Amino acid sequence: MTTAAQAADLSLENMSIVNAAARSGDDGLRVRTGRSRLSFVREPGRTRETHVSLIASDVTSHTTVRWHLTLASAAPTDVEIYNENDAERPRLVDRFHTDRPDEIFETPVGALLAGGPVSPGVFPPPLTLALYYPWYLHADWDSPRLEDQALYRYSTEFPDEIARSMLDARDAGLNGVIVSWRGDTDWNDRRLRYVLDDAQALGLKVSVLIETLWATEGPDGTVKPLSADKMRSWIEKVFDVFGQHPAFLKTDGRPVAFVYLADAFSRDDWRAIAASLRETRRDVFLLGDTVDLTYLESLNGVFSYSTVGIPQPALEPFYRDQSLRTHSFHMLSGGDRRLYAATVSPGYDDTLLVDRETTFSVDRANGRYFDTQWSAAVASEPDWIVVTSWNEFWENTHIEPSVRYGHQYQTLTRAWSRMFRQQYQP
Repeated sequence: MTTAAQAADLSLENMSIVNAAARSGDDGLRVRTGRSRLSFVREPGRTRETHVSLIASDVTSHTTVRWHLTLASAAPTDVEIYNENDAERPRLVDRFHTDRPDEIFETPVGALLAGGPVSPGVFPPPLTLALYYPWYLHADWDSPRLEDQALYRYSTEFPDEIARSMLDARDAGLNGVIVSWRGDTDWNDRRLRYVLDDAQALGLKVSVLIETLWATEGPDGTVKPLSADKMRSWIEKVFDVFGQHPAFLKTDGRPVAFVYLADAFSRDDWRAIAASLRETRRDVFLLGDTVDLTYLESLNGVFSYSTVGIPQPALEPFYRDQSLRTHSFHMLSGGDRRLYAATVSPGYDDTLLVDRETTFSVDRANGRYFDTQWSAAVASEPDWIVVTSWNEFWENTHIEPSVRYGHQYQTLTRAWSRMFRQQYQP
């Protein structure tokens, strides 16, 4: 687009913008993108020109794409549309000119589909994983704040009792577990090692969920701010201390770590952390808990800790949008293909945790809620699926065999995991 107008909006019909990147290098013009619209605002002065590359989906053949151009004021404006399905040989397929503030143009879809669809690259083998919490002792199962208890009570301080829980996880069709972990406690390190050793014997894989809200620095008795340096040191510890264990989850030889609330740190923080990890050759594959995909500049993938707050009709569009945008991110921004892990939960209820400022619950509906989450997640073609959770009994997101539900959710997870892996196409 080249325009002398102060601002311009270009709306698209018959297709959706998945990812976009402005490549003009012109600091005097700002570009914002939405699902179906590009917005341009320029600084006063000379005419500005920008080149925007789009990844689009939902394009149907034998139709036209309608472009609706709206200018802040009448001004000479040119729009050129290129087909970049072959990135080495972009082809001009349409050109428009107007002096009017409101104009509609159409481009034949066939000209945009030629040479496509573009491929995001090779998908890794599908995995189903569940979040695992290593903080249960025998006395905890009698707490009045628990609505349910594990069918086989255990302590995460006893490796043989952890092994029983891990065996149930394998029988649920899981490929592994993601252990809640903070890098500054002996008990968390010790129990993570127990899980790793038991998982190795059972053929399971283990990753960690780094508990971001504990990565703080400051005097005791004060509100301690988050520390990006502490987060960096914890990730280094994952690589140095645990990452070479035979049971630790790896992709392309890189230890995998999940980061809870990754966007609690700024994008600048993550740029610095990623740069430091590269410089010290600690090649950790980081998946961040965020829906802000601009963090993929520094992270290797994304997931959402929980989706129980998303209304059911919006669930499948949410998964699909995150999956498409994550998988195509590298095509405009560079680097390796990013990984998307969709998250499913059986329900939620923390109403007995009276020390919390707010509580809420989402009914399990005798397994139907879990089925709905799985169905929507599988349809989005994620790389991996994460279950929140295996044993978070305090918030009642557990699928581990329990007194209230027996083996119901273990059985459902096994069936859905098998279905997810069977649809995999390299």
